[in-house]
Amino acid sequence: MNRKWMPIAAGILEMLAGFWMFATAYGTFRALYVLAARPWDNPSLPILMGWMIPFVVGFLGIVPLVGGVYALLRRRWRLTFAGAIATVPLFLVAPFGLGSWANLKYGIAPHYFFWLPLLLSIAIITFIVLSKREFK
Repeated sequence: MNRKWMPIAAGILEMLAGFWMFATAYGTFRALYVLAARPWDNPSLPILMGWMIPFVVGFLGIVPLVGGVYALLRRRWRLTFAGAIATVPLFLVAPFGLGSWANLKYGIAPHYFFWLPLLLSIAIITFIVLSKREFK
C-alpha cells in the first residue's frame, strides 16, 4: 500500500473549511439580524445585497463538503478541485462572521481570521493538485 497522505489531508481540511463556511454564514446572519437594517423594513439594493452574503456563503459551503468526501474516496478529481477552489472566498467573510464573535468572546484578533482561511485554501489546493494521479 503506497497510498499517499495528501488526498486524506486535503479531504479533511476541505470538509473543515466547508463547516467553517457554514459557521461563518450563521455568524454573519446573526450579526445582520441584530445590527443591520432589515430588507423588509427598507427595501433597497445595498441592504438586500448585504443580506444575501450569508446565504451565498452557506450555499457555497456545500461544495467543499462534497469535494472533501470525494477526496477521501479518491474519486472525481474535478469535483474535489472545485471544492478546493470554493474555499477561497472564506477569507473574505470569515473576519466578519466568526472573527467578530471570537474577538468579542475570547479576545482573538480578527486579522487571524483573514490569513488562516487563505492559508487553509492554499494548502487544500496544493494537496489536491499534487495528488491528482491518485484519483480515478
